[in-house]
Amino acid sequence: MKTKVAILEQDENYIRRLMNSFQTMYADKLELNIFSSLNQLYEGLKEENFDVILADEKIDVDRERIPRGIGLAYLCESVSVEEIRGIPAVCKYQRADLIYKQILGLREELMEDRKFKTEGAISKTVLFLSAQGGAGTSSAAAAFALRQSKDGRKVFYLNLECMGTADLYFQDEGNMNFSEVIYNLKMKRSNFLLKLESLMKTDKSGVDFFSSCSDANDMQELKDEEIARLLEGVSQMRAYDYLIIDISGDYNKRINYLMSELASQIVYVCDGSETGFIKLKRFCDVVKREEENSGQAILRKAVILYNRCENTVLQLPESVRLPQAGSISEKSEGETRKLIEMMSNEEAIKHL
Repeated sequence: MKTKVAILEQDENYIRRLMNSFQTMYADKLELNIFSSLNQLYEGLKEENFDVILADEKIDVDRERIPRGIGLAYLCESVSVEEIRGIPAVCKYQRADLIYKQILGLREELMEDRKFKTEGAISKTVLFLSAQGGAGTSSAAAAFALRQSKDGRKVFYLNLECMGTADLYFQDEGNMNFSEVIYNLKMKRSNFLLKLESLMKTDKSGVDFFSSCSDANDMQELKDEEIARLLEGVSQMRAYDYLIIDISGDYNKRINYLMSELASQIVYVCDGSETGFIKLKRFCDVVKREEENSGQAILRKAVILYNRCENTVLQLPESVRLPQAGSISEKSEGETRKLIEMMSNEEAIKHL
């Protein structure tokens, strides 16, 4: 996925040279958006979800008007300057590859705030969701977990759907289930991590998971802050590369919390149909309003994954400006495990 960079700079010669260098070296890694005035930038922020903003040091950017989750740095003329007005500085007159590395550094610093540290490592939290019923969100999330495990990465899969069941995709012996996890979260016992370890299961593929609740009503009792504490606890037990959260349904406070506070990446699953696009557009409209109210950049973390879709080139509604991760073709009905095995080999899943 490309890093989206907004550059606020009035020196046309400098911009021309910088763009030529970046297009030659990083055309597949950077998407550049050029602005010549503050008002243009502020208006652009209403339409686009940038990762990083680079602004000329002579222009005083109001940090309060930059949504949380977007990196900001000033372009200056001296390589020895580290900060300007409390904001990181980037020397504009240095090699393009060094500027590129600083851009990535600005992005990663902010992304790390939404990752859980695990024994010195960093876990990336990937949230799979959809506002469209029947798009195959859980199948896609399970296939992604399986793919990452096949590639040698340590993966934890968490199904947070009220009626969902992780046991459809992953199996292990034992009667332990997520209802017991919720109970122990609420009890706040000192031996919580030991109990969590005893309740966790491991599929033959290597994917770790919790079996579904014995009573679906127990999911209604789970609070948002308890989900965060659960993921922190899971992270402390093992050095996971990926924490994968699977949830779908209508937009609600929980989904907003997961997107804004916990997710490093959001994968929105859509089937590419007219109905699917209508629901995707409505979903994006709601999230954009939330971004305006909260000052958070949520959609910049999102990509669209097409599932059960034969058409690999789809025209999104104009108001939806999300990167497209690829398309998974329709699979014939059959055993669930075989289905996700096939999906895990799709290019769209491999390159998420």
